[in-house]
Formats: sequence, structure tokens, C-alpha cells
Amino acid sequence: MRRDNDLDKELRFHIASRIDDLVAAGLTPEEARRRTRLEFGGVTQIKEAVRDQRAWSHVEGLLQDVRLAVRTLRATPVVTLVAVLSLALGIGANAAMFSIVDGLVLRPLPVSAPDRLAVVSGGFGPTSSWTYTIWSEIQRRGDAFDGVLAWSSVPYNLAQAGEMEQVKGMYVSGDFFATLGIPAVIGRTLTSADDTRDGGPNGAVAVISHGFWQRHFAGAASAIGSTLMIERVPYTVVGVTPAGFYGPEVGRAFDVAVPIQTRSSAARTLASIAERTTGSVS
Repeated sequence: MRRDNDLDKELRFHIASRIDDLVAAGLTPEEARRRTRLEFGGVTQIKEAVRDQRAWSHVEGLLQDVRLAVRTLRATPVVTLVAVLSLALGIGANAAMFSIVDGLVLRPLPVSAPDRLAVVSGGFGPTSSWTYTIWSEIQRRGDAFDGVLAWSSVPYNLAQAGEMEQVKGMYVSGDFFATLGIPAVIGRTLTSADDTRDGGPNGAVAVISHGFWQRHFAGAASAIGSTLMIERVPYTVVGVTPAGFYGPEVGRAFDVAVPIQTRSSAARTLASIAERTTGSVS
């Protein structure tokens, strides 16, 4: 807009100057204006021609800058290589950082109503934990919320003996999946009835992730009802979670989830194994 105003002022100045020159040469003002219009032509056409000239000037200037940059880079190949590597590293680092931020901060959990979730923890930081007694009190007062859940991420050993076969595990409350709105792609998820000291009516049960289902069972439907030895305790697989659900923490996946209260069974089993091992050694 400013350039158009300047162009208008410049055209008016030249037209007025030409009229004055013709009047000074002896022409009447009317004749001087008529001849000036004939000499200059349409004002609109003049403006368009000037704009085209300016645009081409910018293009020429850009091409000259590009040619100069190419000649400079070819004249100093070492500097060019360092510059290209620096740019590549910078772009790669920025892309990696954005991926991390997107995964940990920007991207919501693939659950029902993720904007209504809130994490409550003891102490400072999301890794702080509470005892099961405190969780029981929160659960007993759960009518103050639409739903409450608890989890603890721990590694599991699936080996029955010998070398460890470690997977990413979770102890979860019985209504964990229902509260998050996560269904099972096959089988079922855990229920409150499963979250008891020695398991529910069907004993200790487990839910596995879609990724673990593909790796460990090759995606076979027969995975439902099969047995997993978790910390030397037999668990029956009852369900598989959807492919897009990796766990309650963005950026951290899980393989196997079992009810919180069955943790005591695993602890008793490990204590019994340790006692027998100690007795045999002595």
C-alpha cells in the first residue's frame, strides 16, 4: 500500500511537471493536459508496468544472491561440508526434540475423555507413590469422582526357571481399563472381582498388550485362556488391549497387566522359592 501511494505521488509529479513545461512552451493548459495524457498513456497501465518491473528486479536480485552463494560454497568445500553437517544435525535434533515433546506432552492418551483425567501422587513428581492402604482409602471414597484407578509400572520375569525373561509389566486396579474406557480386542479386560488377594473366581488373570500378543503369541486367538508364569505365579490371559493403547503414561509402553492385589501372591511365591533355595544351600 505504501509503495502504491509513493507511485501515485511520483506519477502526479511527472504529469504536473510535463504540463508546466508545455504551458511554458506556449500551449494552453487544456492542450498541455491533453498532450500529456497522450504522451503518458493510461495511468493504470503505467502502474502495472512499474509493478512488473519491480517484481522482476526482485527475482533478478534473488537469482544473483543464489548464484553468489553457490560460487562461494564451491570455492570453500570444507566450510560448505561443515555448514551442511551443522544444518543436518540441527534439523535432526529439532525433529527428535519435537517427537519427544509431542509424545510426552502434546499427544493425549488414546482413552475415553483424556481431558478429564487427573494424576494424583504422593510427594513430589509423577514417580512418587502411595501405599496400598492409602489407595484403599481413596478407592473407598471413589464416589467423589467419576472413576478412580491405580497402577504401578514394574518389570516382570516370565521365566519359569533359569535365565530371566523380562517384560514391561503393570499392577493395576480392577477397574483400571473400565475407568479409562479401554475395551479388549479379544477376550475381556480386568474387573473388580479379579482384584483380590489370590485372584477372582477364575484365579489370577492377566491382560496383555496388542504388541506383546503379536510377539509372544503371533496374534493367535488361542492366547486367551493360555497361562503366563509371572514371577513364578501362573496367570491366565483373559484379554488383549487395542493396538493404539500402550499404557497410562505417554511414552512408556506395557506388555502385561495384572491386578494389584495378586502382587501378594507373587511375593509369597518368591519368598517360598528363596526359603527353599536357602535351605538347600545350607
